[in-house]
Amino acid sequence: MARRLRKGSARQRGLLGCALSLWLSLVMLFSPGSGGGELLGGGLRWVGPPLARAIAGAAAALVASAPVARFALAQSAPAPETWGLNANGQLGNNSTTNSATPVSVSNLGAVTQLSGGWGHSLALKPDGTVTSWGKNIDGQLGNNTMTESHVPVSVSSLTGVVAIAAGKNHSLALKNDGSVWAWGSNRDGQLGTTSSTTCTDFDQVQISCSLIPIQIPSFTGVIAIAAGWDHSLAVKSDGSVWAWGANSFGGLGDGTHTSRSSPVQVLGPGGSGTLSRVQAVSAGQYHSLALKTDGTVWAWGGDVSGQLGNNSTTATTAPVQVVGVGGSGTLGGIIAIAAGQYHSLALQTQGTIVAWGKNDNGQLGATSSSSCGSGYACSLVPLSISNFFRNSAIAAGGGHSMALKGDGGTVFGWGENDDGELGDGTTTNRSTPVQTSSLANMTTIGAGVDFSLAASTAPVLQTPPAAPSTIRPTSTRA
Repeated sequence: MARRLRKGSARQRGLLGCALSLWLSLVMLFSPGSGGGELLGGGLRWVGPPLARAIAGAAAALVASAPVARFALAQSAPAPETWGLNANGQLGNNSTTNSATPVSVSNLGAVTQLSGGWGHSLALKPDGTVTSWGKNIDGQLGNNTMTESHVPVSVSSLTGVVAIAAGKNHSLALKNDGSVWAWGSNRDGQLGTTSSTTCTDFDQVQISCSLIPIQIPSFTGVIAIAAGWDHSLAVKSDGSVWAWGANSFGGLGDGTHTSRSSPVQVLGPGGSGTLSRVQAVSAGQYHSLALKTDGTVWAWGGDVSGQLGNNSTTATTAPVQVVGVGGSGTLGGIIAIAAGQYHSLALQTQGTIVAWGKNDNGQLGATSSSSCGSGYACSLVPLSISNFFRNSAIAAGGGHSMALKGDGGTVFGWGENDDGELGDGTTTNRSTPVQTSSLANMTTIGAGVDFSLAASTAPVLQTPPAAPSTIRPTSTRA
């Protein structure tokens, strides 16, 4: 194929160069998503000023007009890198051995997005198909089996995908027509529709599941998705937020503690009206986060570790506004969010990061003075990570956090490191950011429970759902 490309017409080579230049400009300035992942995939969506969308459209058109060049460009990015816990093959390197430094995913080329769950991983390819690997007890790999896989397998009959999200034992995909598809565990209704297959869950309980993607019926116009432990979130093009699945701690934000097997709309602050003008969401174990178009952050659900960021440890069934750094005022100027298991991250416009919630392993990246639960360290309000600048993406895992630098594509991690999930060659917990070994030129990151992912992405060859003019997207680049 390389030989064919060299023999291609001057016009094809010129178009390829122009498309590549446009795409690189887009990646460096207006990268999509809420930080590339967060715990269990977080929420991913296409955001950015109209200019960014115009550049993306122009690049896609140019690539499409030169088919030989288009293929070569899509295949040019190296395989994703993964590190940390590998008990179920979630690193995808045909092994079950943990790795404290990055290893390449086997038999997988270019990707555009990555998402990590409890013990499985998802990757979105440039052609809009999805691959998966790792744990598969409830069919979360979506390949019509319950067999664990230590190398990538194709998710069955799924095309036109523009965003992915991995939950504990379930997976979500957003198609370019605004529809949402789900597979894996449906124990608490987290697939958003009924499923007829039965799986044996981790505690030997027989549960409802789906081994292949199924569409959430009568649910369209979606522009962003997120998968939590056992619940799911979506943003529609009108800025409304919808939720389904487990709801014991109010993570669905509908004013109840009742689990839902189909999407329900998240209420407004204090339970009045409905939450609006949202552009991105992220989901943790029991809590949920939403980023509004005005740069404010809202949270609801479990709060035992202060992960809602409202200077409280009281769970809430309706959104509350995250307070400002140190508890002063309200948090603003945010361009990306990431929910970990019991902690939360936010990326500010200037490329700095704030964090709140559980801090027992240093996952906030800053010293906290509060105590929660059994006496472990936490912060009920956002804290700034000192002397850590020029970040372009964030991700939150079980007890660790990750950041991607915008000035070289290097990756940093902090927090729990028992299984090498920080990728610094050690298993020592870190309370401040340390650089992940041997990585540069990365453009997307993800974090699962005790493992991490990164890739130098290929161009997106799918058209993402467009946000209407009533929703003003914001850049996720500092």
